[in-house]
Amino acid sequence: MEITVDLLRRHRAYPNEIAIVAAEWPEGCEVSEANLLRAGELGLNLDWFADLFLPPLLRAAYQRQDRVLLIEYDRQVAAFGAEHERQKATLWAETRRLEAALIWKLWSQAETQIEGKETAWPGDGN
Repeated sequence: MEITVDLLRRHRAYPNEIAIVAAEWPEGCEVSEANLLRAGELGLNLDWFADLFLPPLLRAAYQRQDRVLLIEYDRQVAAFGAEHERQKATLWAETRRLEAALIWKLWSQAETQIEGKETAWPGDGN
């Protein structure tokens, strides 16, 4: 089967996807593993293609197996999310520690500079 811009238009593919196909395969392309992999890399809607062009029994098999893939994807995304939150909390704690150290360093310099002088500190009411 050859996929062409005309075929996609007849089946009401999204205009942005038609534009991607037109740029990647201006003369159209055959359905092949390599072209399907490339379509996935380009972000084309493979579910739309499967729903439209696979025969009913194969479409049902695709949907069952795709559900398993999506469940695993969601599981891994959730794990990444938990790890991201853990790393973010660790990074935030380190940032706060560095901020405290910076403030102390500057505070210490300020105290050294004003020793013996009557200087009003911002916010001390003087």
